[in-house]
Amino acid sequence: MYNLPAGEVVEVGLDLNPATMAMRPRAHISFYPERLIARLSPETQAAGKAMTTASHEDRIKFLRRAVEERGMRAQLRSGNLLTGQLFVAFDHFPDAPKPKIDWTKDPLELPVVPSTVTDLENKLAGILHKLDNLPFEAIGRDLQKDLVALGQTLDGTNKLLSDIDTGLMPGLRTTVEGANRLVGNVDADLKTTLEELRRAIASADQVLKSTDATLVGANAPAQQEIRDALQEIVRAARSVRVLADYLERHPESLIRGKTGEPK
Repeated sequence: MYNLPAGEVVEVGLDLNPATMAMRPRAHISFYPERLIARLSPETQAAGKAMTTASHEDRIKFLRRAVEERGMRAQLRSGNLLTGQLFVAFDHFPDAPKPKIDWTKDPLELPVVPSTVTDLENKLAGILHKLDNLPFEAIGRDLQKDLVALGQTLDGTNKLLSDIDTGLMPGLRTTVEGANRLVGNVDADLKTTLEELRRAIASADQVLKSTDATLVGANAPAQQEIRDALQEIVRAARSVRVLADYLERHPESLIRGKTGEPK
C-alpha cells in the first residue's frame, strides 16, 4: 500500500470528558490539499484546484460527503516498527458506523477508527514470548549430536567404498580373467578331442574297406564273422562321430549335461 503525505501533525494532546472524566488522545493536523492535487491526472487537476478556491461551505460539503457516504476515517498506524514512528492515515471504511459530528465546530473533529498498532504490538510480544520459551540450548545439543552422527555415517560410507574399490574389485577382476582363461582352455581341449575322434573314425572306415577287399577272400570260411565284427566297429565309430559332432555344436553340455533338441 502506497501512502500520499498530505499534511502533518502539529500538536498532540489530551481531551477530558467532564461527564465521564475519561481522557482520550488528541492530534491537531494541518492539511495541505495541494500535495494531493499535484498527484491528480491532468484531466482532473482543474477540478482539484477549484476545490482550493471554493468557499468554506463547499469544502465542508465535500468533506462531509467523504465522511458520511464513503466512510472516510482517521486511523493511527505504524510508520516504522524499529523506531516506533506513527502516522495518522485517512482511509475509507465503508462498514464503519455513521458518526455524530458537529460540522460547525472549528477546528473540525474528524471521526476515527481503532488503531491496529496495539494489535500489532500484542502479536509481536506474543511471538517474542514464544521465542524466549524455545529450548535453544537443547535444540543446539541435539543438532550437534545429529551432525556428529551424520559425519560418522559419511566416514563409514567412504571407508566401505574404499574397501570395495581396493579389495573386492581386484579379486573380482582376477576371477573374471580366470574364468575367461578356463573357457578358452576348455574350448581348445574340446577342439583337439574332436579332431582325434574324426581321425579315429576315418581310420576305422579305411580298415574295414581294406579288410573286406584283401584279407578275407570271397570263399574264406571266416568271412562272415570278420565282416560282422568290422561292421560293429564301423557302427561304434559312427556313434563316436555323432557324439563328436554334437559336442562340437554344444560344448556346454560337458558342464550342464545334454538337453533335448527340437525334432
